[in-house]
Amino acid sequence: MGFRLYKEFGRRLRNGGLLEEILVLGRQVIEGNTRLCAYRHLYKTAVEGQKEKWKKIRAKRLLEKIDVKDLFLLLGKLHIEGKTEWDPYEKASYIYKMINENSMSPEEISTIVGSSASDIKNQIAAYELMRDNYLPRISKLDDRETEIKKFSIFLEYCRSSDLQKIKRESADVLTNEKFINWVLEGRIHSAAYDVRKDLANILRCKPAKKVFLSSPPEEAIPAANDIVAIDRPETANTFFAKLTQMTKFLSDAPVINIKSKVEENPRMKNLIDRFHSEAQKFYRTISTSNPEQPSVTRISKKNSRRFH
Repeated sequence: MGFRLYKEFGRRLRNGGLLEEILVLGRQVIEGNTRLCAYRHLYKTAVEGQKEKWKKIRAKRLLEKIDVKDLFLLLGKLHIEGKTEWDPYEKASYIYKMINENSMSPEEISTIVGSSASDIKNQIAAYELMRDNYLPRISKLDDRETEIKKFSIFLEYCRSSDLQKIKRESADVLTNEKFINWVLEGRIHSAAYDVRKDLANILRCKPAKKVFLSSPPEEAIPAANDIVAIDRPETANTFFAKLTQMTKFLSDAPVINIKSKVEENPRMKNLIDRFHSEAQKFYRTISTSNPEQPSVTRISKKNSRRFH
């Protein structure tokens, strides 16, 4: 644990925070090691007259016969439901131990931590990827503490069905190793935007992928997104995304079935006519087609009968 973290805990303790008891089983502290180390640091650095304040720390002693599984359940309740909040990496580490050391299933754990069984599996995959492949490439202890905060990036990577599909089907485009390198290089910064929102669209667009890989790391995502907006506007613009969805919706529509219903229902006829009229009006307004090409005939009350 780095000195900076002890210093921060010390500051919070001086301000009245972090007052929960540590948990002790036998002579081992099983919960609250950081608080205990912070107390020791404050005691060591306190001036005369102030040392007594940090000489003792509140503690709860657990029964030595407590079942290991019950102990993990208690720790999970404290951290995930209680006041002492774990960061995402620590939570994933806890879940990993519950599965591998206590033989609990993802379904059992999901009832404790309040996540679905599938998300439990994603957290385990992200934890193993970060622990085994990413963190070993970080040299300094203090740097590792900072890098652990990037766990959400790996979690979103494992959660993304689009990215996992690309990885399965196109190893030349995406592998775990490639993703780790991009994080290390600083091409990927944000879990919510870079990973969840942008990366799959960039990797599916060859020109954007090329820009992503060739741009300076800090400019990689924004520069690639500019290419995506031009080459695949339906992935970068809400209007064109909905237009694409509507086009597919119409192409898949059961036309014969709908036609029979429209012929029997005046309200349905009116809705179809209105849609047709608005679509033509919109097309005429924004169309960039050659003026010499045949124009779309405007729907009138008279010729609209052809569509009934």
